[in-house]
Formats: sequence, structure tokens, C-alpha cells
Amino acid sequence: MADDFMRAAIEEAMLGLSEGGIPIGSVLVYDGMILGRGHNRRVQRGSVVLHGEMDALANAGQQVASVYQASTLYTTLSPCPMCTGAVLLHGIPRVVVGENVTLQGDEALLRSRGVNVEVIQDPTCVRLMTDFVAAHPTLWNEDINASSGGRPVRRYLTSMKTKVSSKGQIVIPAEIRVRDGIRPGEEFDIERLESGEYLLQRRAARVNEGVVDWLLGCPEKEFFVAIESESTDDL
Repeated sequence: MADDFMRAAIEEAMLGLSEGGIPIGSVLVYDGMILGRGHNRRVQRGSVVLHGEMDALANAGQQVASVYQASTLYTTLSPCPMCTGAVLLHGIPRVVVGENVTLQGDEALLRSRGVNVEVIQDPTCVRLMTDFVAAHPTLWNEDINASSGGRPVRRYLTSMKTKVSSKGQIVIPAEIRVRDGIRPGEEFDIERLESGEYLLQRRAARVNEGVVDWLLGCPEKEFFVAIESESTDDL
């Protein structure tokens, strides 16, 4: 039965990976039943707190203290300080960890507070994280708050797809263009973060940019009446 619960956590991790997120999953189990399941959705939701364990606890809903005190939290990766704090706050007595090869969290703190921590070094859990960290080191460093020397990352709350045209131009989805008021012809700087990851930065408008377009639109808006201009051929 315990293997079934870890498999459920792994399923959550793989779901997160398929969404473009970090493959960490978790389930909260009480009396042989899964109360809540979740996965790391920091990237998908633009959240700083939705680690796998936090997502599982949130999806379990508010429980009485006696339920938490008789529950087990399964997680595919050793819990970070934030998730460790949630375990201690709710008095969860047992945590089953899929692996701590990639990251060893605050297991010592949990044990010092009487929590039974079991690390099983599941091969699937290890492979998921090892492959992910190798492919996306920058994103992983963001998740564990490790310095990578980069600039702050801003992410949209919803993930969208785009493509490169035959001329090498990047197509910005209409939803973003409308929401941010992006017009045709605007310029962007592009920065390569790592293989497969790029950052687009909208350039600031130049002084008086757009004034001519505004003036040309004035006749239609009845701001002034157009008149025929005098010839300047002799000037």
C-alpha cells in the first residue's frame, strides 16, 4: 500500500513535468486514504510557495488537528525548509521521501522534532530530478533559491505557446499583445538564459515615439479640420 502512495506522488511529479514545471509530487494520506495530492506549480502559477507538499496540503483542505497528527506525507523529494515548517506546524508525524540525492532538505530538523522520516531512494524519483536538473539548471536554482547570477525572472500566470516564423521572427500570442498593449513594430531585446530558455525584454519607447501617428489620426477624431497645404516647391 505504501508503494501505491509513492506512485501517486510520482504521478503528480510527472504531471507537473508535462505542464512545463518542476517534477516534484506529494500526497497527504490519512487512514489509508489520500486526502490531498499535488505537485510543484511554482512555474505554472507564477507562485513562490506552491511546492509539491504545499500544493498537496492545500488540496487536502482544512483538517482538524487529530487528522494531521495521524497522517503521513509522501513526497518525491526531500522537503525544503518551507515544507518542513508546514509539516511541523500541522503536527504530521511521518514523512516518506522518494529521494534526497538531488537535494537533502531539513530532514534532521524533522527528526529532531520527533517526526519519523523514511527515505527510500526510489529510482524513478532520482531519475526524474536528475534529468530535470541537467536540462534546466537555471530553473532549478530558482526553485531552491540558489544564486545563478541572473536577473529576476518575471513569469505570466498562464502558460502560452508560440512559434518562430520562416523568417526567424518570434510570434507573441495575441493574449499577451492585448493585455500589454503591444503594437506591431515594437522592438524587444532577447537574452539566452540557457539552451531552450530565452528572455524577451520589451524596449522602452523612444522620446516622442508615436506622436506622428497620433497627429495623423487627429482628422478622424475631429481634433482639427484638415486643410490643403501650400506648395513649398519654391522654398
